[in-house]
Amino acid sequence: MKTLYSAFLLILLSFGTACSQSYQVDLGSVQPVPCEFDTTTTVNAYSKVRMYSTVNDQWNGDLDSLLCYSLVQVSGSWRFPTLSVPTNRSVFFEMVLDSALVVDTTTVYMLTSLGYETDIHLGMEMPDSSVSDTIEIAQDLIYDGSEALCFPTQKVVGQKINRLIYEYKSLGASYNLSLYSPSLNPHWDGTTIVPQVTQPQTDYGPNLVRYWHNIYPTADSVSYTDVEPWGNPTDSTLVQYYVDGYSSLHFQDYTALRGALVDGSDSIRHGLEVILGGSMCITFFEVLWEEGNQLVIDGGTIGFHGSTGCNLFGKGGGLKIKTGSRFEYGFNSVGMLALKTGGKLVIEPNAELIINGPVFIYEYYTDPESGQFYMELPVGAKLTFAEGSSLSNQFSKDGTMKLNVYMRGGDIDLSGLTEEEKGLVKLIYDEPSPQAWENLTLYPNPANETLQLLWVAERSGNLLNYDVFDMSGKLIVTQQVITQHAGHNKFQANVDFLDAGIYTMRLMSGNEVLARKKFVKN
Repeated sequence: MKTLYSAFLLILLSFGTACSQSYQVDLGSVQPVPCEFDTTTTVNAYSKVRMYSTVNDQWNGDLDSLLCYSLVQVSGSWRFPTLSVPTNRSVFFEMVLDSALVVDTTTVYMLTSLGYETDIHLGMEMPDSSVSDTIEIAQDLIYDGSEALCFPTQKVVGQKINRLIYEYKSLGASYNLSLYSPSLNPHWDGTTIVPQVTQPQTDYGPNLVRYWHNIYPTADSVSYTDVEPWGNPTDSTLVQYYVDGYSSLHFQDYTALRGALVDGSDSIRHGLEVILGGSMCITFFEVLWEEGNQLVIDGGTIGFHGSTGCNLFGKGGGLKIKTGSRFEYGFNSVGMLALKTGGKLVIEPNAELIINGPVFIYEYYTDPESGQFYMELPVGAKLTFAEGSSLSNQFSKDGTMKLNVYMRGGDIDLSGLTEEEKGLVKLIYDEPSPQAWENLTLYPNPANETLQLLWVAERSGNLLNYDVFDMSGKLIVTQQVITQHAGHNKFQANVDFLDAGIYTMRLMSGNEVLARKKFVKN
């Protein structure tokens, strides 16, 4: 019987279903009911909503019998008084569905919120890995400011949602929270990405990267979707897969994209750049970027709606922030970034990566010895570890791995890290070139209001002068600066007052001319 059921399950997985329907959750009517912990006290509550807190602020923890909640009536409508929740504590709103909702295996759902800034815990049941028994699981969806949270289903027939638990965390606010009937809706115009993508550009609407293996999804059986280049060239080339501003890309558990095999080869693959200008949804598990596959940020967003959602970059894969992009990775300590040996993190000039979640640096378990992770910050690039970020090498082989950053004119802000975590970052400064003029960079050039002087110094503490001359040789301005450290130093010159034209910048140490370079003032 188990064998027959397994075969039937795989057939269903292959075809999926096409009958996903919107589901509106009924809150019931507001009624006076006894308090769950004190039957002598009457509270007002929706008949199908249970309001409670736990002693450890976990939705399934021991109940806190000191907190009993009641709705209040404001301007003819019932609302939840947030002031009744102690500061930094959570209140949970549990709704058991009248009948379990069967979810489609090929659909991206959008789950609307019960109220403002509420995380969601889905109580689900589904077949276990033996497909002969049913297990109860909880899927945690994290609120990130969106009106609705994405929920890409797994490739397991028989997934059912039997209850919704919304979590509101009090931060000392004293307003009355309006509660709305939540709904679970198939995302409009959903597109399932086939195993072999031959037109590397997403259609409008959500696009779901599906799990294609005919086995139960696990971390040991990642399912790849191959992306082919235009024209099917016979040599390895770079495929650029565009997710434009009106599109979204979602990943089922244990899935990833990669370049297709070169025609006629069983081992050589095309490289792949997924260029994100729209949105990406990662919920519960990591998405792998390895073997020449890169995620390129070009103004898009990544929604991490699960606490374990992660992008992993290693073995020749990488994350690139394109020039002109200011990208926030993660939200409120959610959104993992895994950097493994052989991975790349590239921040182009005039681009910034702001990290708001945990970063892990470590080797592959198959690596013969401990390793390091390297990146560089060129002129105009910035890496920021913001509040809510963290950095750990706890999974590295011997705890010696560091984030090594070549400081080549860019900036780094470590203010969001603890002192111990800052110790995991090693800043590396270049040695000055024997050709002195090569040590001076002017940026941007042409300039508008300010001009950055980047100077590779031999040592710290040098007193320097920079002078600006016009084309006639007239000295316009002179200014003293001090090198703060050996390697790259950045000084800022105000050029807003200059007329448009060509000027010469001269850098001196005492009477010694170190370098001269021309720049253009717009």
